[in-house]
Amino acid sequence: MKNRCRTSRVALILILTTIQTQSLVLAKPQSGAQAKHCSVVALDASRFKEMIEGKKSSQIVDIRSSDVSRGRTISGAILYPYNSRTGKFQMLSRSLDLLDKSKATFVYGSNTKEAAMAAKALSSGGFQNVFFLNGGFQSWTASDYYYIDHYKQYWDEYYRGKNDDRRPKQPNHFFKKHLKDLKPGRLLLPGEGEGNNAIWAAKSGWQVDAFDISKEAREIALQMAEREKVSISYSIADFEKTPANKNTYDLVAIIDLYILPSVRRQGMQTALASLKKRGSFLLVGRCAAPAQDKGQSRVQGTKSDPDLLWNLEEIKAMLKGFQILNLEFNDKKNGKELCLWARKL
Repeated sequence: MKNRCRTSRVALILILTTIQTQSLVLAKPQSGAQAKHCSVVALDASRFKEMIEGKKSSQIVDIRSSDVSRGRTISGAILYPYNSRTGKFQMLSRSLDLLDKSKATFVYGSNTKEAAMAAKALSSGGFQNVFFLNGGFQSWTASDYYYIDHYKQYWDEYYRGKNDDRRPKQPNHFFKKHLKDLKPGRLLLPGEGEGNNAIWAAKSGWQVDAFDISKEAREIALQMAEREKVSISYSIADFEKTPANKNTYDLVAIIDLYILPSVRRQGMQTALASLKKRGSFLLVGRCAAPAQDKGQSRVQGTKSDPDLLWNLEEIKAMLKGFQILNLEFNDKKNGKELCLWARKL
């Protein structure tokens, strides 16, 4: 009887040991192919590009804010901003609708650290294969790989096909009014578009340097200038990289230019520094939130984007060392128009 009891106890211990062992095995983290299936992998730019092109079922995620990306993205990227300080994504409904957890996900940001953090967050959220770009978006552009510039694309489309042998339109009202009171000299016109202000100023005796982000706008301006028998210098450039030397211009005029705040500050610093002492600065732009119209499309870099409106206090802060001679506000369909004339002291 004792032997039977011992045998039963031994059998029970063996059964319990087996159950515990199986439980431990089941509790172990998955490895091998299963772990690889949920991996987060860092890639350099060349490998990142190679894998994007080689994966049929994949998605590219740009975690930068619009103020940082400035409209430049890898072709096909979905904007899904990530805040590395809070460790949270900005909840964009469009992004959530487009993202698929089962697809290979390629993440990039401004730098490696942010991209790695966002990639790990996506992986923790159930995304299966996540890859992130080492070196940030700069490593992609430094490799001279193709990317989309949404600002250029929008404005090139806007101006394409508009060169129909037409004559220049009237210049901006505020620009025209004050130009009549100034002695002709050298003029800089950033974001000049199709050249109406530039051509009118050239006819009035000014030496005009203009630039814009759109090659289509430049083509229209130069052809109209040729038909009007005036000469203007017109280059392709971003406002943040304003092509101007210090103490060069008698007048800088920024007319209806809509750009991201960080770009605006950079470009304004260069533009204002390019003025000679006693030189004039003219600014015309929207400065109040446009009417909310649910049917109105919002295009980044245009009047329909409320993030890009001018802020008077911000302008005044940038105009240290200037005297404001005239400040006007005009009611417009989509808000108020700010018109400012200042002189460099």
